[in-house]
Amino acid sequence: SMVGKSDFAHAVYQRGSRRTLDQIMGILERSGSDRRTLFVQEKAAQVMFYLTEAHIISSLTRQSGGVVASGGRGDNGDGRDGESFDMQRCLRNMIDHSSSAKNPNLQRWATATVRNLVVEDQRRTCLAINEFAEQVASGEKVGSPNYESFLGTLVSSGGIMILCSLIGAEDSDTRAHATSALGTILTATRAIDSAMSALSEMTGGAAGYSHRNDGDIVRAISAGSGFGPAVSQLLLSADNSVAGMGCQFVASLVLPLLSDLKGCATLPSKYDYQNDNDSIGASREAALEIASGGCLPALLSLVKENGRLTRPIELRCTAMEAFAATALAVGVIGRAWAGGRYEEQMEMNSAPALLTRAVSAFNDEQVIDVALQVLKSSSVQSLGSQKDSPAIRISEAAGIVLGAISSCSAEAIMELDSRQVMSNLILTSNDTTMMVPSNLRGDKAPRYLGMLEAAASVLFFAWQHTTGASSELLDRLIEVLDVGVVSLLFRALTFKMDWDSRENAAGGMKARSAACRLVYSLFGIALTDNTHIG
Repeated sequence: SMVGKSDFAHAVYQRGSRRTLDQIMGILERSGSDRRTLFVQEKAAQVMFYLTEAHIISSLTRQSGGVVASGGRGDNGDGRDGESFDMQRCLRNMIDHSSSAKNPNLQRWATATVRNLVVEDQRRTCLAINEFAEQVASGEKVGSPNYESFLGTLVSSGGIMILCSLIGAEDSDTRAHATSALGTILTATRAIDSAMSALSEMTGGAAGYSHRNDGDIVRAISAGSGFGPAVSQLLLSADNSVAGMGCQFVASLVLPLLSDLKGCATLPSKYDYQNDNDSIGASREAALEIASGGCLPALLSLVKENGRLTRPIELRCTAMEAFAATALAVGVIGRAWAGGRYEEQMEMNSAPALLTRAVSAFNDEQVIDVALQVLKSSSVQSLGSQKDSPAIRISEAAGIVLGAISSCSAEAIMELDSRQVMSNLILTSNDTTMMVPSNLRGDKAPRYLGMLEAAASVLFFAWQHTTGASSELLDRLIEVLDVGVVSLLFRALTFKMDWDSRENAAGGMKARSAACRLVYSLFGIALTDNTHIG
């Protein structure tokens, strides 16, 4: 394997048949904790890791000219293919050994093999669904796909809990393999859910399903302290590859809040995330856990520009997007508890404790400082560029953060108002790179939506709460007119929308709503100006 040759691994499948794999499984299932048994089991786990690597299975499939997803037999009918071993039996063995620290090497190899098995399970499941769809399309009478994924059993069997505990293992390789396995489980579950949803739509509900299972995985990770100090340590690592691995893991939990249309939706009053059984509800709960725990400052450390440790822009982009998704969840839930009133702080006495801690943490961690710093630096890098570069995505994510926190925290609005950020927000929004539909948000909103929402909240707050001479408000009005607020409003109110598509219309409607709030505030200031200049 290390020299790139697959012949030996192929020979195990093609000549050893299933008997050889069963014998290896038998070694892994031996009872006893003496040194000799653990050493032999370590070698058996190592063998299974190399035999289940994705490139081994894929090359074996190509060599045999394609195999059926149900497995067990190849073209010669004697089990000579990559399907010739019991996946669920192998997974049970690997989970059992990964939970024991008596032999760290065995634990490491077992944890690494879990990820390989998850990748193979996704391949088999999606292949079976595709074959089933082909049979249905050709008019054949079929019952159900001939392979069923085992990923759903990882929650009930405690596999997710075990992998979460390994994120804090002493061995660095074991930590890496456990984190990678959890992220791969989420990715594979979402891919299978999408394939099953398409199959259900194709067959009119006769096969497949439309519900999503990734929410169970996310909640299991949350219950297993998947956002604890161990993940924070990964994010704080000076090694960019380690920090990137931790960042990808956190992002996999919350990014659906940006990419899924339902994640950006306005929530009903007094929204109860704990009783929201949808997968997006699980991601919102995960976002609150991240925002109120040790992961938030660790995530912000990746976003900030630190002269002592320069992070790659791709890593900073992933961290900023994960942070934006987290902030968006806090914002929409906080807005639901504020009764939809942007200018007022949510009812802290009745709001869930986790939500209250999350909003307080945003203020304590000086999130506004971080977002403004990131927005300023990334805007300079992306100015005039028409490509969807990391710098542009960072700018958009920073705007989402400002728009989210200004929708649920009066303290944040007052802080933004005192910083006099209106000019910066409007100038950045008017840049050509911000005027196109977002590739980050599932609602296809314009990239400047977050900044527009923040500007509307700040100006409305200033109009309603500024005391003293009216000249102060008049100065604000003249300032925003000078930096081009009229042209921004025109673009927002005429943003092209496809009214036949719910996904493509939602973001444009939000932009128009924010623009109307801004127009309302502008005319409010103008009509209450005693000098009549306004």
